[in-house]
Formats: sequence, C-alpha cells, structure tokens
Amino acid sequence: MAEKKTELEARDKKQQRTLRFDKSMLREALQTTVKMEREIIDFKKELTVSIKKARDDEKATSRAQAELKHLDQQLQVVVEEVHKLAELNAKLSLEAHRTE
Repeated sequence: MAEKKTELEARDKKQQRTLRFDKSMLREALQTTVKMEREIIDFKKELTVSIKKARDDEKATSRAQAELKHLDQQLQVVVEEVHKLAELNAKLSLEAHRTE
C-alpha cells in the first residue's frame, strides 16, 4: 500500500511538472503571439501611411500633369500670336520699303 502511494505521488509530481512545463510553454507562446500581433499592427500602420503618401503623390502628379497641359495650351497660344506678329512685322517691313 505504501509502495502504491509512493508510486501515485511520484506520478502526481511528474504530472505537475508536465503541467508547469505546459503552462510555461503556453505563456511563452502567448507572449510571442502578442509580440507578433503588435508588430503586425505597427506594420499595418506604416503601410497605411505609405499608401496615403502614395495616393497624395498620385494626386500631386495628376495636378502637375493638368497644370502642365494647361501651360502647354497657353504656350501654343503664345506661339501662334508670335507667328501672327512675325507675319504682321514682315508685312509692315515690306510696306515700309515700298513707301521709301
């Protein structure tokens, strides 16, 4: 009977050690999971900021392209006016030579 009791106590101690080990492993796994979750949250925040910056850059690029198109149109009008003035200048020069 004492032998059986000792055997049961030994088995109980072994189970308690196993439980402590299992609890320790679970605690460590939980800590690792929480750490990874924080890293994922931080990465998600960084990614969100990067996406917002990319969108802002895209909007700025679109605005710059629209402004460039507008300036190109204005330049075309100026070029046309310069050509008209050059033609007028040539006509006036011709008339000035005729009247001399």
